[in-house]
Amino acid sequence: MVILERAGYIKNLERQPVYILLPAVVVGGRNKPALRYKADFRYYDTKARETVVEDVKSPATAKLAAFRIKQHAMKHIHGIEVAVIA
Repeated sequence: MVILERAGYIKNLERQPVYILLPAVVVGGRNKPALRYKADFRYYDTKARETVVEDVKSPATAKLAAFRIKQHAMKHIHGIEVAVIA
């Protein structure tokens, strides 16, 4: 990734950006923290002229319900389609 940034193919490379999927709430009198999604990378693709969010997952992990729900929420809430890198 750093090589791509130095070559000018991407810019603004960030590692592990955090997105809030749902805010913190009180459930049954107890504070529950916000539900967050932490991607592996976010960068601007200079050729495609768009911001890319990537997550590196094994094929088995990419099929887990928890990840698929977060991926779905990212698209719905933030309009971001997470690219899965196997």
